[in-house]
Amino acid sequence: MIGRLFLAASLALLVACGSTPQGKVDADQAQSMAAQERYAEAIAAIDRAIVKEPRNSSYKTIRAQFVSSFSTAVKRRVATELAAGPSKAALDGAEEAIAAATAAGVPAEEFSTISERVAQARQALIAGLAGDYQAGVTARSEEHTSELQSPCNLVCR
Repeated sequence: MIGRLFLAASLALLVACGSTPQGKVDADQAQSMAAQERYAEAIAAIDRAIVKEPRNSSYKTIRAQFVSSFSTAVKRRVATELAAGPSKAALDGAEEAIAAATAAGVPAEEFSTISERVAQARQALIAGLAGDYQAGVTARSEEHTSELQSPCNLVCR
């Protein structure tokens, strides 16, 4: 009886020492993804680790770091896009990056200022295009009017 109990305890200890925590694989994947700046995937992987090991506070700390890094990367990208002279594609990309970060768990409040700058840049772009369009219409109208008033058109009609 004592031998069996000792054997069972030894086997349980051996299994416990030889096994890895359930979330470690996910946490390791998360670290690898974050190193490649694939933050949305890294946050999803660390979330899986947290579900598997909810008492592991280091996973929650790692997640907070990923969220912060993701936020910083998105803000840097958007600032670069805005500084380069925004285009529709750049503004769409900035909005998509912000949406991906918030979907991954970065609080939307992190992006309130930069989202406002993107919206203002989009309005300025649209206003500029509308002005260019109107200038083109005006130029074309003046060109057409001058063609109608040319001596050839007056004599030929």
